[in-house]
Amino acid sequence: RQQGAHTLVLRLDAQGPQAEIAIARCRAALESFATAQGLAPIRILVELGQTLVRGRSGKVQRVLAS
Repeated sequence: RQQGAHTLVLRLDAQGPQAEIAIARCRAALESFATAQGLAPIRILVELGQTLVRGRSGKVQRVLAS
């Protein structure tokens, strides 16, 4: 979820070693994408064990424009 011009919040419904592996993989993918789009550097905040927020349509809310 986008929190600001250069800040993303990564919410994962996971804990423990599996979460750490997923965080590293997601962080690398997001940073690579941001660099390719000319948006680097970005800040990635991680929230573990969070239930994913669903909108009225039932879809998980991903990126918001600021």
